[in-house]
Amino acid sequence: MTTVRLGSESIPFDVDEFSQKLGETSIKVVVPRDHLPEVLKRALDFISFGIYVYTIVVIPAPNPTLDSFVVQMDRIDFNDRLKGWVPFGQGREPPAASP
Repeated sequence: MTTVRLGSESIPFDVDEFSQKLGETSIKVVVPRDHLPEVLKRALDFISFGIYVYTIVVIPAPNPTLDSFVVQMDRIDFNDRLKGWVPFGQGREPPAASP
């Protein structure tokens, strides 16, 4: 486990703990720069199964040293009618009503 410094605050970070969050609807973590490639690799490996798909946004953490990044992941679904990805829960079409 390593720590991320945000101003005077230290936040613990563990790649394995991050991996355990995969499958949640929304994930937001502060990742040390050295761990960012592994975090993205694990997220993409998880997505490649095709069960859970996420948008992934990476921005610098609020410090001037660029030694950590905020990774925000939100689940999405494919909407057949719209032929595109939509926020989780909005992609499933309700079953057609029986006559």
